[in-house]
This record gives sequence, structure tokens and C-alpha cells, in this order.
Amino acid sequence: PPIDFRLVLNRSSLFSSHYFHAHDIKRVQEVGFDYLLENGTNLIDFLKIQNVETFNEIVTSLIGEVELINGMELKEGFTTELIFNEDINGVTYPIEIRNVSDGSIHFIAIMSAILGNPYSIGVMIEEPERHMHMKVLSTILNVMREDDKQIFFTTHSTEMLHELELGEILFMFRNYEGNTQRSEEHTSESSHVAISY
Repeated sequence: PPIDFRLVLNRSSLFSSHYFHAHDIKRVQEVGFDYLLENGTNLIDFLKIQNVETFNEIVTSLIGEVELINGMELKEGFTTELIFNEDINGVTYPIEIRNVSDGSIHFIAIMSAILGNPYSIGVMIEEPERHMHMKVLSTILNVMREDDKQIFFTTHSTEMLHELELGEILFMFRNYEGNTQRSEEHTSESSHVAISY
């Protein structure tokens, strides 16, 4: 029988598709899943199941990219909390997830999707540029390029497209019949592809 790719892309560790909503991640945390949900609302639970090395890699990617944040930790209690450590004038302040910027949450969610499942062979991330500065997006692009997975992302950001090689970009558009098509111009066998539409 034919494979229903909607199920494969949303419920398998081999293929995942994400459109992260920072405001939902801050407000709701779902539990009981061993994969990162499409909208990231189980981010804390997903970070809990990571091995120490992967968790530290995700934390380290944040340092220097998000202003004033110098670390992140999981604080165990009645529920597990994700705490961001903010450094101001040499003093570290713990900041709860609901008080952190949307860009910081979006960044951690993207890095978790990329780094948190080493067995995945494909990841799709919609609009990684939301809430983020171009400097941080450059870091994400470099992590995507270094990863073994096939990583796709959709973007409307011309700044992000300028950061990519021409062979990494696949232009998609709707034809007159309303069907999505890709432009055959400049198509290559790149390992990581941005889809612009």
C-alpha cells in the first residue's frame, strides 16, 4: 500500500516537519512523546531525554548567539522547568522560559530539531528566520550544512537567501492550475535546500 507521508513526516524520528510557535512553547508543555512535536510544545520533555553530550551541544550553540544568555539548564521539581541563565554585569540571573524572548525559544527549538535526533535522515523547518537576527541565522545555516541529515526549510527572507549558495535554493511557486511546482532553473543535488515561495 502507498505510504501516507503526512504520518511519516509528523510522527517518525526518521522524518520530521516543524513549524515552531514560541508563544505556544512558552505557554504549554506536553509530555509523553519521545520525539519533538511539530509545534515544539514538548520542548522541555524532549530536552530531558537527550544525552548529556547532545544537551550540552544545544546549550553551547545558544551561548554567544543570544545576547546576555550564557547557559541553559533543566530544573527538576514538581514539573521540569527550562531555565535560561542571563549574565548582566557579571551576575547570573535565572530566567524562566515564559520570560525569554521568542527568538531564544525559536533558536533552541530549531537546534533541538537538528541536533536532538541523530538517527533522523530528513528534517523540514518552516520559516526559521522568524524572531531572529541574521547573525543567529548564519549559525543555524552552518549547523545545517555540517549535519548529515537532509534538511529543508521554507523561507520568504531575502536576507537568508543571500546567505545561501545558489545550488542550495529551490524556488517553488503555484502554477495557473493552483499546483505547487519547482523552478527547474538552478536546481542541483545539494545536501541542504532552502525552499522559497
